[in-house]
Amino acid sequence: MIETAPDGMTVDVLARGSRASMARFRLEADAVGRAVRHRTVDELWYVTAGGGELWTHQPHNNQSAAEERVRVLGPGDSLLIEAGTCFQVRTQSDGLDVVATTVPPWPGEEEALLVAGKWTPTLSAGGKNLFSVTTALPDEANALAALALRAKAWWRYDDAFLAACKAELRVADAQIQAGQVLVARDPSGILGFAGFHSGSDGCCELSHCFVEPVHMSRGVGNALMAAVRTTLAAGGVASLLIQADPGAAPFYERVGAVLKGTMPSLSIPGRDLPLLELIIEPESLSEARK
Repeated sequence: MIETAPDGMTVDVLARGSRASMARFRLEADAVGRAVRHRTVDELWYVTAGGGELWTHQPHNNQSAAEERVRVLGPGDSLLIEAGTCFQVRTQSDGLDVVATTVPPWPGEEEALLVAGKWTPTLSAGGKNLFSVTTALPDEANALAALALRAKAWWRYDDAFLAACKAELRVADAQIQAGQVLVARDPSGILGFAGFHSGSDGCCELSHCFVEPVHMSRGVGNALMAAVRTTLAAGGVASLLIQADPGAAPFYERVGAVLKGTMPSLSIPGRDLPLLELIIEPESLSEARK
């Protein structure tokens, strides 16, 4: 039985029972897709043809830090994607054909939305970035705001929530003119951006850090945060305060920020967000000059 997944992908459901289902699907060549939120089902994959990579991410919890793993996929491979896992699939030039068994039956209580797009590498064979990080251009404010909204929607917030956040996600023209917005880009366009503004007592505040969903987990966010640190170190800034989305807090911890407490949301009354601090070491500047 041919069915359409929430993301629009065509899935051939081979069997469905009360406890499990089996389906066949194909990911097209040179594509990337990422499950937005932690899945509500266990899924056993068997690769029948093609190849690619599967990146799985177990979220941070009270017992352990977030963990990310990468596995190369090829014909005959089988693997289990457990409930509670975010994942990203990258296919090779011949695509990827999979038969999957899902427990409980697909699509589960809330199927993870798969955002698909064209795959382009961000690292060379030598491990260097194939994209650049530069200051934002004066006419990019609208494009950056739209990107921020897409990245925020990645966490499956509803339309009312996103509408309440829209003003806060917008990048101010004055911030761009002051050189306080950094953009990661390659020939295909903008991959992500980060923005900051001056605070008090020798510290700054991170206003934005968003990556286009199809470019997540490819080093773009790390490169943006490294560029922010270098820029702030050059200006003699001592620390960076970060009010994070709960889902993004583990990322900031991985780049060196420390959780300091919580802070009320600027957009949603009654909502508290993680507050982190990143110490800006002078070495951030010297390392960038090497």
